[in-house]
Amino acid sequence: MINYTCKMCAGTLEIEDNKKICTCKFCGTSQTVPNLSNEKRARLYERAEHLRKNNEYDKAIAVIDEILNEDITDSEAYWLRTLCSYGIEYVDDTKTTKKVPTVNRTQYKSIFSNEDYKSAIKYAATEQIDIYQQEAKNIDYIQKGILRIAEKEKPFDVFISYKSSDENGNRTNDSVLANDLYHQLVQEGFNVFFSEITLENKLGKDYEPYIFAALNSAKVMIVLGTKIEYFNAVWVKNEWSRFINIMAEKGDRLLIPCYKNVDPINLPDEFAHLQLQDMNKLGFVTDLIRGIKKIVNKPKAIDAVNPAMLAQMQTVYLSPKYEEVFKRGLLALEFEEYNKACEFFRFAQNIDSKEINPHVYEVMANMQYKNIDQYEEYYKRLIDKENKTPDNSIMNITKYFNELRTQYESDNYFNINALSEEFIDTIHLWLLKPYKEKVLKELQSQKWVKLIEGYPEKEPELTEFYNRLKDYCNDKIAEAEIEDKNALEAYNKAYEKKVEILKEKIKEMQAEADERKEKDYIAAKNKLKSLWVRKVSESKGNFKFIGEYKDAPKLYYKAQFKERLLYAITIAVPILIAIAAIITIIIVWG
Repeated sequence: MINYTCKMCAGTLEIEDNKKICTCKFCGTSQTVPNLSNEKRARLYERAEHLRKNNEYDKAIAVIDEILNEDITDSEAYWLRTLCSYGIEYVDDTKTTKKVPTVNRTQYKSIFSNEDYKSAIKYAATEQIDIYQQEAKNIDYIQKGILRIAEKEKPFDVFISYKSSDENGNRTNDSVLANDLYHQLVQEGFNVFFSEITLENKLGKDYEPYIFAALNSAKVMIVLGTKIEYFNAVWVKNEWSRFINIMAEKGDRLLIPCYKNVDPINLPDEFAHLQLQDMNKLGFVTDLIRGIKKIVNKPKAIDAVNPAMLAQMQTVYLSPKYEEVFKRGLLALEFEEYNKACEFFRFAQNIDSKEINPHVYEVMANMQYKNIDQYEEYYKRLIDKENKTPDNSIMNITKYFNELRTQYESDNYFNINALSEEFIDTIHLWLLKPYKEKVLKELQSQKWVKLIEGYPEKEPELTEFYNRLKDYCNDKIAEAEIEDKNALEAYNKAYEKKVEILKEKIKEMQAEADERKEKDYIAAKNKLKSLWVRKVSESKGNFKFIGEYKDAPKLYYKAQFKERLLYAITIAVPILIAIAAIITIIIVWG
């Protein structure tokens, strides 16, 4: 019996020798299984599945290729490669509670015309083909749905790829840089895909259609990174590697890696032929925008007021005054001419940089809000969202399980890792407060807020508006803190209960393992008493399998010696008989 994990739920499968399919006892799914004929092959399959389940599809494909280098007729390897090509991840269906596939790497190409899928069908056993075909139908149906949604999306000019949060769930510096760059590019008139805003009202499971549409329509991708590992983060790499494939197909795309405080020589090898941008370099943004305009051919600069707008302003105002320019901005805003309003407000800032109103209204124009009330409602809706953040700062079942791994040594009878899928990360702590604090922090990072905090007496109405928003945020944060406290208490209770269950399970497994080990040990000792080579050889294999138990290592070497001795006797006896026969003949016929 060989252990292998389920593609859907990652539970341990029990695969009978020479069987091509099996049923998972955890999720009840019938599925195909690989030929694990040797230890190396089993390790490669285990590694490939681990990488696929962690969404590291390119790495998984590299491992699968090692399997195919040894056997180009391995249908299961081709099928696993197909799953990686389409970024298949199995998740719980809330309606049926079954595991269903999601597609994280949508393609225009149908799975039925994929060469790996065709090879899987070609080399598959009869009982495997039905499962491959049915699963391919499910994937094809999902992909068609994604493509239907993607077709309705407006094209993007620029796609910004970055790592939004670190391993502790905290916002990265990269996300701050990406946010600043997003607003500058939007002010330039570009349609920019920026996940924090573009996907703001989408559910996590629904992201793929919009990411796919953006990747295939964007002429330029910008990959930001302040750490080498952020460039190689799973979802960041998933985005830029897909874009590189699109570049190879279409030829009119540009990928621009932008780094800060890292040695560019350590960037991914795939970037070696690309023009890199150092974000510490003076004029970085200017150079970047200039490069994007050459590809996108959409020069709508707002940062510096364009000549036509400047001429219009100078015509209207021989000696432009702040009040008049600001009023023109308000008028454009009223008529929903947002780009024009933004330019007037920026021009007003140039006339009098100490005025706060133009900064506020410029932000509103970018967000296409016509008045302060709409802007205020936006922030209230934002803070009211029940978005929760995973808390990784406290002890969780995964950390506890890692401690158990150091306490209990696994062998062929007791393997604590067999419990990992059943117990690891089955309880979580999700908190409201971090998200609401993030909203407040982003509000306070606005330039107009900083001006108000520096000159609160200058614009009392705006100061009052900001204080209302801040108080509203703080009230919601206080409410979230109470809910989070209750959530933490519930988590701790669930955690303690889970630990107790785990301890009992380990005791049961150890008792069962000791019983089986003792039984095999006695059987091996009995076989060792035999004078038959086959029995002694079996006892040697049994002692090796038993491992460090009682005097099993010593008996293993004893069995090995006896096996060799019996082999020698088996060979020597016929030779001695033959020699004796020859001597007898010589004496008789002498």
